[in-house]
Amino acid sequence: MALVDPGELARRAINQSGTLRRIVKSGQVQHLIQTERAARALQPVGRFLAGQQRRDGVGAYTLRATGTRVHLRHGTRDVHIFNEIFGSAAAAYEPPAEAELRLRGPIRVADVGANVGLFGVYAAGRWDVQTLHSFEPDPSNLELLAATVASHPLGDRWTVSPVAVSNCVGSMPFVAGRFSESRRATSEEDSIDVPMVDFFDAVGSVDLLKIDIEGGEWRILDDPRFAALDAAVVVMEWHTVGSSHADPHAAARAALTDAGLVQQHETPAPHGSNGVIWAWR
Repeated sequence: MALVDPGELARRAINQSGTLRRIVKSGQVQHLIQTERAARALQPVGRFLAGQQRRDGVGAYTLRATGTRVHLRHGTRDVHIFNEIFGSAAAAYEPPAEAELRLRGPIRVADVGANVGLFGVYAAGRWDVQTLHSFEPDPSNLELLAATVASHPLGDRWTVSPVAVSNCVGSMPFVAGRFSESRRATSEEDSIDVPMVDFFDAVGSVDLLKIDIEGGEWRILDDPRFAALDAAVVVMEWHTVGSSHADPHAAARAALTDAGLVQQHETPAPHGSNGVIWAWR
């Protein structure tokens, strides 16, 4: 008789009980789950757990697997994003085997929407990264990103541009201070102005392109110039917000296909309003 994974048994029980689902999805339980997952990958674990209990302040931690330093704001979305990238229970940023083959040898990486630099740390620890260029306009995110870059072994081969990325040059009204969910502001929202660069001029030729800009991707995807993108591999989070398409999911896939990235693998979010797509040539 085949043994059933205990985690799978727990998931089945939760899915079959509305009461259990509400408990597990509550803020307090999610905080505990995210804390426990991140604690498996970080050290010193005691200091991390204490920070998470207080839910305030910034902590500098090293990855158990590589010894690389990261900076996280306790009790915030930083910990969730850390688990999306490094946590064993989430595989959104685990590349498909075929995409991995395209990333052999020295590669150039662009991280559009770098947040606090977690994807950059992940990429540099996984592949032979020749250059890494991060783009991030949020001032509070930039402070942690700069601290992570300053202590990273890539040194001056990891550059940071403190700008928003769109399909033209200028400035962008920006809702800042929302951690990984900072984004372009609507006309009704309080915002700051941040400098904005044209994606098609600023990013240049890269082997791996990551995009996660909370709906800002649509001005790039819908630009006719996107069809000439020459990146070998793209990992992108698409969002329904900011899209004028009836089916944003299908539109994101079509834009990647039109750019020659016809092989695709995705990890949709449970609520269907966003998802991560890996696409490659």
